[in-house]
Amino acid sequence: MIFLKIAIIEDESNEQNKLLKLLEEQNGEELKLQIEVFSSAVDFLKEFQANYDIIFLDIRMPYVDGMSCAERIRKLDKKVILVFVTSLAQYAIKGYSVNAFDYILKPVQEGSFNIKFTRILDYYIQNVSKHFISLPSENGLIKIDINDIYYFEAAEHAVIAVTKNGTYKKYDSLSRFEDILKDDGFVRSNSCYLINIKHVQEFDKTTNNLIMIDGSSLQVSRPRKKVVLEALKKR
Repeated sequence: MIFLKIAIIEDESNEQNKLLKLLEEQNGEELKLQIEVFSSAVDFLKEFQANYDIIFLDIRMPYVDGMSCAERIRKLDKKVILVFVTSLAQYAIKGYSVNAFDYILKPVQEGSFNIKFTRILDYYIQNVSKHFISLPSENGLIKIDINDIYYFEAAEHAVIAVTKNGTYKKYDSLSRFEDILKDDGFVRSNSCYLINIKHVQEFDKTTNNLIMIDGSSLQVSRPRKKVVLEALKKR
């Protein structure tokens, strides 16, 4: 089962309703969509957090146009799939500057929409779904590439993610992150740490600590030592 959170940002009610209807028709046993609709970029940006998977974005809108909105989205979310909706193809060409995935011409047609949505879904499954997690930041939720995470540390009913670009704190359990990332090279070194095996610099046999590439020294417990060393050999 795939769950996707989608935003439609479109000021023309007719096109807004078409997109909503076509997306709702995609729901099925293997795909569930949570769709939120906004009539302006201003309304969307007021409470934007990096927790959308796909954003359909009209280019020509009053106050804040689609391109300006996309630029602000990219400051928080580098990987959300952006799809521009426009009546003129030449406007969509500008979308490459914000790494837009595709564009849909207005008036939106069912046949072309379904073809493009299939491409979007295939891309999401192959390139996005398993490689990013959302974590809280000062500016709201932000998507983090799991390859940029050094390790997670349990701390008083919360988890601290130590990454290449800083630390992020989320009120959650270490066990849940372990379950999510168990196939992505993350291993528990003890009850407090979930480490990304790719970022281990060395194993210190004297102290039984893992030395991470950021200089951190993380304890490996006796019960987990064998699993950790096996993971290091396989990386």
